[in-house]
Formats: sequence, C-alpha cells, structure tokens
Amino acid sequence: MRIAVTAPLALLLFIPTNVQAARSIGQVAGFLAGRDLVVEGRILGIRMRAVSGEKMSPVHATEYRIAISRVLVGVADARTLGVMSLHPDAHPPGTPVSTGQRVIAFGNRIEEDGWREWGGVDFIRGDGALWSSNGLGWFGFFQADSSLTPTPLDALHRLLADALPRTGTRAIDGAAGLAIVRLGAYQRHDSAHQFSYPCDSVGWAIPAAGRVPRRITFSDPPDCSPDFGSGVEMLLPVPAGARAESLATNVCPRAWVIHDGFVQGLGVPLTEIERALEVRDGRIHVREFLAAKAAEPSSH
Repeated sequence: MRIAVTAPLALLLFIPTNVQAARSIGQVAGFLAGRDLVVEGRILGIRMRAVSGEKMSPVHATEYRIAISRVLVGVADARTLGVMSLHPDAHPPGTPVSTGQRVIAFGNRIEEDGWREWGGVDFIRGDGALWSSNGLGWFGFFQADSSLTPTPLDALHRLLADALPRTGTRAIDGAAGLAIVRLGAYQRHDSAHQFSYPCDSVGWAIPAAGRVPRRITFSDPPDCSPDFGSGVEMLLPVPAGARAESLATNVCPRAWVIHDGFVQGLGVPLTEIERALEVRDGRIHVREFLAAKAAEPSSH
C-alpha cells in the first residue's frame, strides 16, 4: 500500500515502531514532554480509517478512542480522546486488543487533519509496567537488552514530572499575562544549542503590567527544535513586573506558537483562549480540559 503524507505529518510520524536501540526512560520522558498532549486512560474502541483532507494526502490509519483518566501533558479537548496512529502494532503480538485496556496515549495536533491528535499509544501491563516485547513497543524496555525488567509506570510519572517545567503549557502556569510576539530571523549558537530571536510585541492575549522582551533565546531541549521561521507569531508568558529586555529559557515553545489564529499546544483558536486558561488572583492557570464554548447570543 502506498501512503503519501504531507511534510509536517511525515516529520511527526517518522518514529520507528521497532525501538530496539537503547533509549533511556529519561529520554522517553523528554519525548513525551515535547508532545502537545499526553494522557493515561483506557481504550474504548479501535478502528481502521481512511483519512484525507484538503491539505492531506489519503492515508490508512488506526484510530484509538480513549477514556481519559489522567492528563499528563497539555490540555485535553474532552474526557474522551481520539488518537490517530500509523503504528497499530504497538501491543503484544497475538494478543487481541480489548476495550478497557490501560494505555499511555500521546500525540501532536496536525493542521492538515483539522488539528486532530496524531501519535500513538503504548499499553500498560497488569503489573503496572509499560508493555514491551523485544523492543517492539513504542518505548521498548528503555534498554537495548529486552530481557531486562520493564520500567514501572510510576518511574515514568516521576521523570515526566521533572520534565514538565520545560513544557510550554506548564510554563504558562503562574504567569501574570500572555503577550503575543512576532519573531524575526534567528541566530543559531551551535556550541550552546541555542536559537536567539529578535521579537516585536503584537499585543496581549491576557494583559499584564510588565515589559515584553525584545529578544528571546531558546535552548534546544530534547525532541523540540525551536527553529521557527521569521514572522512566526507566538504567545509569551510574562511574569508580574517583568522589565528585562531579553529572555533566555529552556522551555519548549511549541505550545505557544499561533498557526493562522490557532494555538496548537492549547487546542483552541486564540479568540477562545479562555477555554484553556483561567485567571485567578492575578495569575494564569492552565486547565486540564477545555471549558465548554460560551453560548452564542440568541438572535431573538
């Protein structure tokens, strides 16, 4: 079967299903921290689908429908999540996939498919460890030697919690305001793995009494290369009373980028940002689940 995908989708899905190379659990936590959304939950259903769109060539994919029990990274659209995957074999060979199976599901929202999440799932075994067989799961045993004991889920939870401060959504928590900035052409500092951008203030998504920096330097965190083109607009968390002319951060800024008015990391248009964020006591807090849309005014 020939599968044709657009370049952004191909880059996202270019993750081998055979993960036999050594990969530490810390690297896996870093990988997950770089996704738009990571949840823990149980499978409600699975089906094969032919997917196509105005900006997307036809592909055959597996759709996992998942009841979310816990949001680990990002903001979920609803209590039930649909994740599209080109890798339907990341579960024990010969074992039927049943409803109720516990999983970790992860993905990025893809513009070509109407901002639906594309990524994958990895099964949670009955003993509380992520499943793997000879490294064929998404994350394997986190070791080159597949005879080693799988890593318990609670170990992944701990390391993921350590990585969360570097995620764009978590970095918004506690800010006084959210500025909208437009990036200029970046300078790459290879020795320090940094990208430095001049930026212009465009306005405020959530106003605050603070200065918007005129230069931002991003370190290059794992699985998140902040090499955006000139002219990209993004949100920028602003602390109360900020006065600095420049900002240096190791946060992955993917969640801040605005694509044609849509904030990918928060899963909402910029005009509906209050569905993902709330302000309490002068500080911004990120919701786990999007709030319902405000009722449209009646025409009567």
